[in-house]
Amino acid sequence: GIDIPQGEKMSGFTCRIRKELKNIISENRNKTVVLVSHLGAMRVILNTILKVKDGDFWKLEVEPTAIYSIEYNGSLRPGVTKI
Repeated sequence: GIDIPQGEKMSGFTCRIRKELKNIISENRNKTVVLVSHLGAMRVILNTILKVKDGDFWKLEVEPTAIYSIEYNGSLRPGVTKI
C-alpha cells in the first residue's frame, strides 16, 4: 500500500476500517444502514466486501461522490451496485 507522509500507515487504516465494518455488520443484522464515507474508507469497504486481494486494492474503480448500494444478507456474495 501507499503510506501518506506524516499520516496513518495504510495497513493501520485498512485494519481500522475493516474492524469497524465487522462491528457495523454484526450490530445491525436485518437492518438497513447508511454509511457516509470519504473515498479511502469506501475503497477499503468495497474491497473487503468484494474480497479483492490486497495486491489489487487500487484496481477497483471507486468514484468520488458515487453512491454504492450494498446488499449483504450473510451470503458469501454480497451485491454491490453503483447508483
